[in-house]
Amino acid sequence: MLTFAVVGLVVGIAYCLGSRLIARLRLAGPLVMTVSGIVVTAIVHEDLTELLYAPATEHTVELILALLLFVDATEVRGRGLFGGEGPVATRLLFVALPLSLLAAILLGAALLPATTIAVLVVAACVVVPTDLAPASSIVHDPRLPLRVRRILNVESGYNDGIVAPVFVVALALLGGELQREDLVDLAEVAVVAQVDGLFLS
Repeated sequence: MLTFAVVGLVVGIAYCLGSRLIARLRLAGPLVMTVSGIVVTAIVHEDLTELLYAPATEHTVELILALLLFVDATEVRGRGLFGGEGPVATRLLFVALPLSLLAAILLGAALLPATTIAVLVVAACVVVPTDLAPASSIVHDPRLPLRVRRILNVESGYNDGIVAPVFVVALALLGGELQREDLVDLAEVAVVAQVDGLFLS
């Protein structure tokens, strides 16, 4: 664990020092970090699989996610839950997003007819929601209209939270850890949590 922490700190410092060069080369930050992780793992020759399930790793990921969400939230201008873009954001989140998930599931069923519905839902939840963190330069590109960038930022901040309960339920069904009769109770809890999250954000 100590080796992992030290190497991660060194890679993080190196990334910060070379951030201008990385930006000039138009390389995405997550891509650079992923490649760095692959290189470091090959050099260190340590099995990091157990670290993925360690409590410290979970807390670190939660902290990073909280920081990313906080930074994204500071980019939202305007009042209200959707930064003054309520009608457009509502259509994107509650009409376009569910329809996109459904379209991805139907396409997956057509291309892979032997695949279970749980696998198709998991795949749809992974590929459909837009996450602009790997392409943050898009949100900050002045060539795009300010309103478009603001709407994209708002939508990408909410869609993960909306899709997460669907993803977790499908994953539990896939692993056989959830009975179908429990879906109604779980869906009720998920809806209440989503509503609370919207009003607390």
